[in-house]
Parts: sequence; C-alpha cells; structure tokens
Amino acid sequence: MTPEAARRIVLEHIEVVSGTEIVPLHAAVGRIAAEDLLSAVALPSFDNAAVDGFGIHADDHNLPIPLTLSIVERVPAGPNVNVLSRSGTALRILTGAKVPAGIGSVVFERRTTRRGNKITLNELPESGANIRRRGEDVTPGTIVVSKGTTLDARQIAILAAAGITRTPVTRRLRVGILSRGGQLVDANCEPDSGGTIATNRSMLLALLAPPSIETIDLRVADTQTAISAALRDGAKHLDLLIMSAGIAGNDRDRLEAAFRAAGGICQSLKLALRPGKPLAKGRIGRMHVLALPENPVAAFVNYLLFGQPMIRRLLGATDAGRAMSYARVAQAFGIKLVVRKLSQHASLAMDWMDCHASGDLIEGDRRACYRSLWPMASRRSGRALAMFLPMVCFAFIPLRLRSRCEGLFRGAIRCKKGAVGR
Repeated sequence: MTPEAARRIVLEHIEVVSGTEIVPLHAAVGRIAAEDLLSAVALPSFDNAAVDGFGIHADDHNLPIPLTLSIVERVPAGPNVNVLSRSGTALRILTGAKVPAGIGSVVFERRTTRRGNKITLNELPESGANIRRRGEDVTPGTIVVSKGTTLDARQIAILAAAGITRTPVTRRLRVGILSRGGQLVDANCEPDSGGTIATNRSMLLALLAPPSIETIDLRVADTQTAISAALRDGAKHLDLLIMSAGIAGNDRDRLEAAFRAAGGICQSLKLALRPGKPLAKGRIGRMHVLALPENPVAAFVNYLLFGQPMIRRLLGATDAGRAMSYARVAQAFGIKLVVRKLSQHASLAMDWMDCHASGDLIEGDRRACYRSLWPMASRRSGRALAMFLPMVCFAFIPLRLRSRCEGLFRGAIRCKKGAVGR
C-alpha cells in the first residue's frame, strides 16, 4: 500500500473534536482558531504618512517647478495632533503621523532641497503619494484570521492591531502515549541494567509538545489484559491514543486481540515504505488509536506521515490533508552531514517535521557517517536515528536548489540514483 493510500485510510471518518476555549491573545500561540476572526476596525484607522518627509497641500500640485515652500509646522506621530494645512506652505511630517486635512501628498525628505525654514521641490509627487489611507489594509468586517489557522506571531500581530484581546480556539487535544513492557526503562538508568530505554516514549512526548495538545503518559504491562484495560480506560477521556510496537506480525503482537477484547476495531496496514512498513489504526468509542512501528526511526517517520495529519484533522487545522509531494534523484551525489552554513544567496527553507522518504535510500559507509553524527555508537536505536533523520531532512534537496547552498553538512552520505524523497 502506498503512503498516500494509507493516509486516506488513516484520515477517513475523523471529525474535529468538539469544544472551544476563549484564551488571552498572549496564550493563543500554537492554538487553532475555532472560528473566523473579523476586524471591527479599519486598518490603518486614519490616513497617515508612509515616510518621513513634507506634506504638500492638494492645491499646490499644479504649480510650476521648481517650487519653494515655507515649513510652517511639524507633525509628529502620536494622538491628538491637530494641524491645519494651507496652500503655499509645507508641513514637516514623520512616518505614522496623522495626515492633516488638505494635504494631497507627502514628498520624500531626500527629494527636497532645504535651506533654513524653506524647501525647494524640483519635481512634484503624484496626488496621494506616500499616504496610507484609512482602511487600506483592512476594512471593518474583514476576516483577518480564518477558522482552522494555527496561530503564530503573524496572526497575533494582526489580531492585536484589530483590537482583539481574547480569541476562541479549539480545545486542547487529549492524546495518550501508551508504553508497554516491563523491559522499558528511563534514560537515566544504568546502561548495563538490562532494560531497554523507552526511546519512542521520549520521542513522542517531544513531538506532542505543542500548546494545542494535552499529553497523558501511560505505561502498562505487556499483556493482552493490561493493554485491553488501558484501551477501555483511555476511551473514557482521550481523543487519541498513540502507541508503538505490537504490529510487526509476530507471536508477541497482542494489539488486535486487545482491541477486540476492549470492544474496538483495528485495521492493520502494510505500507510500501522503508522504514515504516507496519502501521495500524483503530477506534474505541470516540477515541482514535494509531499504532506505530517499534523501530524508533520507523515510528518517527510514520508519526510525521500519519500521526501529525491525524492530529491536525482532529484539531480542525486547515492544513491537515496537505498532499505529499515527491522528487526523484536524477543522479548519485554526495552531501555533507553536519550543519555549517548557507551561502548568502541561499533561499532554501526546509521543515524537518514534514520530511519523509521511501524506497532504497542509503548506501555507502554507514559506520563513518554514523560516528560523525551520534556519539552513542553502542546503542542500536541511536545508530538508526543518527543515520536516518539527517538523511530524511536533507538528502533529497533538488539539484537546482543544492547549487544555491553551501556546505550544509559534514561527513559523507551517498544517495543512490533513483531514490525517492519528499
């Protein structure tokens, strides 16, 4: 099954969670707008100067040049500035200052010759030049932030300008992370304790840290009874449960049986994706369940491809169903693997959270590359993450963009001709 087909299956029958909150503007960063937000005011709220310069009366635009005018008043930015303009004079006006009545344009300061209290113009600006008109950017009733938008600094700025101090957002999504097995230990345990560090748990806790998500950390024994009980309990208060392992198709897998015992449904998928072949989705009541592979790299990739869009869909984010896009490597090439710098002319922006890859991805000297990236050479999961994550993020830069960059990484990795990546 292709990743696109799997994504359609994962996202079908998912509806936005019910419930909204009203939060102060400073607490809205990272939250999802629950409705269209309209401006009640015009922006700008008054005609104002776009530059530092001199206000020229509207009646003076037809006078012959060179034109000499006397400066009669200074108009700073600020409230309660009441200045009258009259023909044959100029007003010294600063950026953002309210344009007095009668002013037809504002001329750049550097395009005038000033001697004492007089300026000479060798050319006249067009009528209305360098004046920002009231409502030029936003008129009252304009939607400034659309429903489903993830609020960041840009939206916060326009909402503040529109006089909105509190905003409705989708309530936080309640997501449980289920770790199972007595062999799982925390990262602070002794290396020779015999336990397996819960890498996936730590990774998922980090991935689920956005303000729009409330994370619940769950641990159970690796038995069908314990897993089934955790599924039933989670269905009472969770919107989504994410777990890893139990879907590889061996005799240790207990997920499907646990689902049936809990009264839920489960669908296992086999993807044409490496790493990340196994995946399962399920549902118990209103709680959705996403089961990721046990391998940390595969779990990471599948979370980005399927878990993240699933969460975005539940939150009502407008970008939840964003389509995948692929590029095929035209020829084998080497690329460096520890970030150094971009060239001054580079204009490449990459979102590592959205990167993914499939197909025959890496060949070459894995050990040398790994050692340059990850000091924990003895840990299998560390080795896998060290090898794959940088490759996912950077190995598939199109050739035409690579030529605009300089030295992204240090250490060698080889990309096989024909490999496919986003």
